[in-house]
Amino acid sequence: MEDNYPETTHLAAVARHHAENYVASLTTYGKYTIRKPGERREAHPLAGATVKDYLTTITEVFTLLAEDAGLVNNPFANIPKPSLQTENRQPFTPDELETIKENLDDFTRPLFTIAFSTALREGDICTLKWNEVDLENLVICRGKMRKTQVGVDIPIMPPLADYFGELKEKRTGKGDYAEYVLPLHAEMYLHNPSGVSYRVKTFLEEKCHIVTTVKPAGRNRAVSVKDLHSCRHSFCYYAGLYGIPMNVVQGIVGHLTPEMTKLYSNHASLEAKREKMQLLPDFLNLADGTNPHLLGDCSHDPEIIALLKKIPRRYADEVKQMLEFMSTANPRTIIEMRRQLTG
Repeated sequence: MEDNYPETTHLAAVARHHAENYVASLTTYGKYTIRKPGERREAHPLAGATVKDYLTTITEVFTLLAEDAGLVNNPFANIPKPSLQTENRQPFTPDELETIKENLDDFTRPLFTIAFSTALREGDICTLKWNEVDLENLVICRGKMRKTQVGVDIPIMPPLADYFGELKEKRTGKGDYAEYVLPLHAEMYLHNPSGVSYRVKTFLEEKCHIVTTVKPAGRNRAVSVKDLHSCRHSFCYYAGLYGIPMNVVQGIVGHLTPEMTKLYSNHASLEAKREKMQLLPDFLNLADGTNPHLLGDCSHDPEIIALLKKIPRRYADEVKQMLEFMSTANPRTIIEMRRQLTG
């Protein structure tokens, strides 16, 4: 205002066009741009979410001061918010998961173990309390998640139950932090939340050599694409890949935004999609009663033909019965058979 409208010195004199130009300036140039008289202004655009936060805050300020300042209308009310062009968090790849597992240390192990098993956010993991962990009924009952204020009930799978048991045996929390499952993390998060994020980022970049940030086109600041929050996206991705119903995932994750829904359904690779689609039955009976997708099209697969030739003739009837059974069996039955055979 001092640069562009020096005559406007009172709140009541701020008009709609002032507010619109200010928001446009934030979007185009950014908030803190230092320049000398006569020099061209250098643009440092802000993210849409940041501009939205500034606009929301200044609108509230003008609303609170309206009566004292003698405002008839709030000049910032109903100004369109900028579009949010954000980079989505990415799930960890199988290779990255293996690298993370091999390099976990005392600080990161509990964070990633709980994150991958529950899809809880960083803040909810760090502030998880023992009275929310029911090891008898194997369920986490989180009354209110920090971000959404929505309660969730998350089943505790056996490996996580064992890990919680280990943590409970060697409880180290004292005083104000004794009630927390991870007292060290709780203390750090409640006093300096960015400290936890920084240590996770450092772990991923320096120990695991995982790229955690990218710089979007037209932006000067890099944004995070892989961090502890990526565990939630990995959870949705693998849940979709393994056929867990979306409503079940939503009950665990707490909410399923369009972005998370997309992760649930679209993050599978082409080969992963092909593998899962091969389990679909032949709905139109296109193969004369057989299901080439379940059988892998034995008649044209040289590897399967070679394996069949190795089976002694005395087992021909049993093999035939098995193939006939597989051609009409429920896909989940085939999956279970494979699991049993591979141990």
